[in-house]
Amino acid sequence: AAKAYKYEMAFDSHRELAATLNSLKGYVVLSGHRSALQNELYAGWTCMRRAPLTDAQKAKPEQIWINPACAAALKAEKTQLDLLEVIA
Repeated sequence: AAKAYKYEMAFDSHRELAATLNSLKGYVVLSGHRSALQNELYAGWTCMRRAPLTDAQKAKPEQIWINPACAAALKAEKTQLDLLEVIA
């Protein structure tokens, strides 16, 4: 099978990136494609999926992982927005 990208990360590079991202206290959003490795490395993160078109003929699912700090902030923001009245 042909590679989808010019440069692919090795498993060790994925693990190194995950260790760094998991150590951050700030907000992190990671985009990629579903895999058992990604699901393992980002266990505990909020995960969302969508199916964007990669070309005119076929869809390839994309997954978004949101770290706990970012997920909490988004939830709090949504809660605050829900308190507002829509006037327009």
